[in-house]
Amino acid sequence: MKPKSKQQLRRYLEYFDLQVKYVHLPEKVSGFLQPGPDPQYIFLNEDKPQSDHAFTVAHELGHYVMHFDRPARNRMPTYLDYPWESTLLREATQMTKSWAEPFFAPEGEADAWAFAFLLKLGAVDDVLSILELYPKKFWIFFLICMISAYDGFKLRTKTFFRILFDALTGNKGQTHP
Repeated sequence: MKPKSKQQLRRYLEYFDLQVKYVHLPEKVSGFLQPGPDPQYIFLNEDKPQSDHAFTVAHELGHYVMHFDRPARNRMPTYLDYPWESTLLREATQMTKSWAEPFFAPEGEADAWAFAFLLKLGAVDDVLSILELYPKKFWIFFLICMISAYDGFKLRTKTFFRILFDALTGNKGQTHP
């Protein structure tokens, strides 16, 4: 992560009064948020690479902003729970629900928030490293890129296609066609 991006990330952590601690965690655990009285912590797995640390901090920051100390809410669109009479519509909504659930569950929301946050900070290399480490997160990343490019995220089209090309081909940092 570039120094300017690190500085911006630190400002967000300070704003929310969150502190980061590096600890030994099981290999499959990148980190977790431990909100509490004062101070509140994001614990990171000290054995993970720096890009994983950046993503995990952004992911846990997303949980803090979107989920901490807020009532649970139904994240799925209501029409996906409607008891349709048509078998075809019931099957279609069930299929849509199973596909969309990872995006609407709290972990998917935090991942999407982290990708958008890191892209906004300009931490493109960290995002690409995360996609190499966790290829199953690609569709959440792809969705965020599409929304970002469409929604005036200020992600230039050339940059967007470079990121997408790199993510799809593993061509990070090489010459583009």
